[in-house]
Amino acid sequence: MATFKYPANIDGSSDHMRFKFFKYEPPITSPSSKSVDYERSGVGKTPVGNQIVVTMPSDISTSIRGEWGPKGMPGLARAALGTIGGSANFLSKLGSDKKEDFMTLLTGGIGSFASGVAGGLVEDGLKALVDAFNAQPGFGTTLSASEVLSSVTGSIINPNTELLYGGTGLRGHGYKFKMIAFTPGDADNMLNIAKEFKIRALPKGSDQAALGLKNRNFLGVPDVCQVSFHVPGGDENQYLPRYKLSAIKSVNVDYITEGQYLSYGDDKPIGIEISLEFMELKLLFSEQMDGSNSYR
Repeated sequence: MATFKYPANIDGSSDHMRFKFFKYEPPITSPSSKSVDYERSGVGKTPVGNQIVVTMPSDISTSIRGEWGPKGMPGLARAALGTIGGSANFLSKLGSDKKEDFMTLLTGGIGSFASGVAGGLVEDGLKALVDAFNAQPGFGTTLSASEVLSSVTGSIINPNTELLYGGTGLRGHGYKFKMIAFTPGDADNMLNIAKEFKIRALPKGSDQAALGLKNRNFLGVPDVCQVSFHVPGGDENQYLPRYKLSAIKSVNVDYITEGQYLSYGDDKPIGIEISLEFMELKLLFSEQMDGSNSYR
């Protein structure tokens, strides 16, 4: 296992990035796999390939995205959800010996639901009436219940829109490196770096085994990568992003330098530009960003 560096004489006296590759481990290997194993599953434990050390890229950024979206709640649905919410809150405080409290919960829930039904029935009834109106031959309308109500009363049905949280996305991160060969060592290493990223991003196709079978009908999952930022001396930078083990989503290598192809006498290109896209294998949780040795 070697280390490919750019520039070839980088000695740790400057800020730099490191890329280490690992064999992908399947996240679910038996019926006993549990949600508590989430952080421990699907992460590489076996190093593969060659380590890469390069100067800092032209851009370093990180982003966190929450899946929030507007949802409308009709009257009947809102009444039912209110009952569910109240019941769930009550049950969380209910002791195992509180049978009479459970009956109070049940009758109270029915009562609260019933009180919200009236408005919901009016709303749903109006919608049914509008659907019947639109279905009449010759009318040729596609009016909604709110549009009908607006045209005859100057009011519309309250959509009761709420912005609700539906999850979070996996963090993506990408980098671009422009490499110019000033020495023969630079020329060799920049080509080796490009080749290493390509190898690790591709699936394995040599007689992969799955479900007790071993043949060319299966593909092996590509290797995964640990990306890290380091300060002079080699320690990890505590102020730049720290990512979980990541999949290599794309590798793009441009062999054109300054608008044209240029090469040395041995036919090696003078420079290349490598663009990389990664995505973390696991979700990031808020408590994992709290601490001196946490994700960032």
